[in-house]
Amino acid sequence: MPADRGSGEKGAVRALVQRVSEASVTVDGEEVGSIGRGLLVLLGVRRGDDAGAAERMVRKLLALRVFEDEQGRMNLSVADAGGEVLCVSNFTLYGDVRKGNRPSFVEAAPPDEAEPLYELVRDGLEAAGGSFGQRMAVTLVNDISVEFRRRELVAVVGPSGSGKSSFLRLLNRLDEPSSGTVYFEGVDYRQIP
Repeated sequence: MPADRGSGEKGAVRALVQRVSEASVTVDGEEVGSIGRGLLVLLGVRRGDDAGAAERMVRKLLALRVFEDEQGRMNLSVADAGGEVLCVSNFTLYGDVRKGNRPSFVEAAPPDEAEPLYELVRDGLEAAGGSFGQRMAVTLVNDISVEFRRRELVAVVGPSGSGKSSFLRLLNRLDEPSSGTVYFEGVDYRQIP
């Protein structure tokens, strides 16, 4: 879910936010940051952004209500849900492919402008983080919850590579989840013969 102020405005620090059950970032095979349940934030800084834009992003991210409450409604912030935040710099969020096939990154702030604003956001979120300017590998496990009711017809749709086949393989017990649990009528599916 993108969280920014729109592509035409100055001060549009951009974040791609993913709710996760766990996430980590490594540099040269060494883990430099990790979290359990919470938010993974990929953060892009635009040329000309300032501290005000970074502070607005912090407030927005801390206020996002994307975790379920007791009634199953997305009503809780990451702090309300007791979650953590992993914030990783990502200049490619300002890649532009409107002309040609090779992305242009001219809108992305240069490192000397971007790093202090990235650190401002990361500190404001009290987030674990990556190593700015390094080639990083991010690993995550999406935090999803799906409930099927008896006799309910369900279609699994999505773009190529979105996890439809993996999801169905889990339901058919052809694969085992790497983390989390799959329940069937309140019973861990691994306990069902």
